Amino acid sequence: MRSRALLAVALTVLVALSGCSALPGGGGDSGPTGEVATIQEQSMDAVADVSTYEFQMEMSASGDGRTISAEATGAVDEDAKRMRMNMTVNGQEIVQYVDGPTMYQKTNMLWRTQDISEQNLWDSGTVLENQRDLMDSSDVTLEGTTTIDGTEVYEIRIDPTKKAVEDLLSQQSGTSQLSAGDIDEMELTQYVRTEDSLPKRSEVSLTASSDGQTVDVDVTYTLENYGTDVSITIPEDATSS
Repeated sequence: MRSRALLAVALTVLVALSGCSALPGGGGDSGPTGEVATIQEQSMDAVADVSTYEFQMEMSASGDGRTISAEATGAVDEDAKRMRMNMTVNGQEIVQYVDGPTMYQKTNMLWRTQDISEQNLWDSGTVLENQRDLMDSSDVTLEGTTTIDGTEVYEIRIDPTKKAVEDLLSQQSGTSQLSAGDIDEMELTQYVRTEDSLPKRSEVSLTASSDGQTVDVDVTYTLENYGTDVSITIPEDATSS
């Protein structure tokens, strides 16, 4: 599996995690009940009150003797339909802005523009709404509480069913290089702040096989600074390219 394919697989997981793809409503026989269902609904109510936040992401994918690693920081303004992200992939810097249906990306000092309207980025709901839909068709377990960066959080493990994985991959607008049959294992852990019910972090681990080769993907997605002025301005160089 070439490095390009490795990165595509990892980005499929990352996009779904970060709220850039919709997950259809469950339909499974599992889903959260009891205390974990209450935590989920409280999180939904908390997220409804904010439209801006910042995020950090770490990602690694390995297979066929190759490894892809990436780190990113960025911000989202859902009301303005804007996002900015600075990512480093195996030492290469990538700058990305989204303004409504248009993405601007800078790689190797060159800007390019892409129409992403078919991805329905801003109609797909929040990160937590997407994870709620995943939970509705998955086996969900409340593991208790733990601490992340000094913040107490609930730890919720989500073991997606095959149906949930199929729904996730079907929403990748034809960009996914995975099918549900390729997924050997997938586990998602969601961390929700106990103080205000806002999501703090999501972690996903995935193993997939295709054409006799196996890839392992790990992604960590951390949300912070809810409700702050994120000031996302598209650079003039990007719009004039």
